[in-house]
Amino acid sequence: MIFPRNENYFLIRVYFLGLENFAIVFSLEFLFISLDIKIFFILTHYIHRKEKDGDIYVSYIKSRV
Repeated sequence: MIFPRNENYFLIRVYFLGLENFAIVFSLEFLFISLDIKIFFILTHYIHRKEKDGDIYVSYIKSRV
């Protein structure tokens, strides 16, 4: 997964492992903009991991609250 990275961006990810090929990731993302206004939103990623030849293919759904 690729997340935008810059000096005003901070990301915390908490992983909860479920079934053997299923994981749920709750991401708390804090985006600090130049006006010092804090925008808080929660992203929920449903990660389906498919392993093939040692590679992990990840597909996810982002829910923004």
